[in-house]
Amino acid sequence: MASSATIRSEIYDREERKQQYQAHIRGLNAYERHKKFLKDYVRFYGKDKPTEVKLPVKTDHDTLREGYRFIRSEEDDLNPSWEQRLVKRYYDKLFKEYCIADMSRYKTGQMGLRWRTEKEVMSGKGQFMCGSKQCHEIEGLLNLQVNFSYHEAGEHKQALVKLVTCERFIRSEEDDLNPSWEQRLVKRYYDKLFKEYCIADMSRYKTGQMGLRWRTEKEVMSGKGQFMCGSKQCHEIEGLLNLQVNFSYHEAGEHKQALVKLVTCERCAEKLYYKRRKDAERSESKEKKRQKRKRNRSSSEDDIEEEERRKGKKNKSKLEGCEREGKDDENFDEFMEGMFPGKGDN
Repeated sequence: MASSATIRSEIYDREERKQQYQAHIRGLNAYERHKKFLKDYVRFYGKDKPTEVKLPVKTDHDTLREGYRFIRSEEDDLNPSWEQRLVKRYYDKLFKEYCIADMSRYKTGQMGLRWRTEKEVMSGKGQFMCGSKQCHEIEGLLNLQVNFSYHEAGEHKQALVKLVTCERFIRSEEDDLNPSWEQRLVKRYYDKLFKEYCIADMSRYKTGQMGLRWRTEKEVMSGKGQFMCGSKQCHEIEGLLNLQVNFSYHEAGEHKQALVKLVTCERCAEKLYYKRRKDAERSESKEKKRQKRKRNRSSSEDDIEEEERRKGKKNKSKLEGCEREGKDDENFDEFMEGMFPGKGDN
């Protein structure tokens, strides 16, 4: 039988190995265990000094960052590589009806959009709560369609997506935090406006200038801008068009843009594109005139060449006539000499 000292030593060694496993190996994945075993082997059995060689490691997160596309194409789905299968598995788990926006750089005009995860859909984020990543407002939400322009895989792309945000069309968070009585007065007026549809001033539509503003309570009660043409000077209620206008304007020394809803009749809708249409017609007429001048210039050059050709033929015919006359005179002199021989011949 084994002695008590041997049994004690085996128990001690087993407990020590167990503690070492729990302290150094447990919790590591296969790759980390592999690196640790290699490092220990070099440290304890290698003849050279241990050198840590950091090899480039490509994780699943790196694969997703490289292969992810905001909107996948058919070519991406047909790619059989394991990277694309991993990206597609992640892409199929996203909910692509509403977007989540990162507006941390809104002052520079940069904004990031992504699709929602299952957790965000369950909490209502982006649909029943403001879609901004940093905002959790649930009142006064606007359902917008945003023309998202972005760079991806070295290409410039565009996509029309849905985004739910709180009221931030004219006022910013800094304006709301301003405690002055002027800003409080402006905010009180701003809160009374209805920010779903706009009223348009098209009095200068021929110059391409147009003004937009939110509706008042009186206009909402009368249906102006929703069930009646949204142009300030028009009251048409039939043949209305529900448009989304990319409104570009200058405010407080800054250039801003907003995608807003506007209801107009067909006649007022033509005014929106009047200047652009006129510019296109003007450029087309200039092009026609330029082509006409080019054709006239080419035809005049052809006429000049034809006239020169005719003059050349005429001069040539004159020269030929003179040569013929000279030859006839010589023949006539020879003929006369034959008829009337000279005195030396007698």
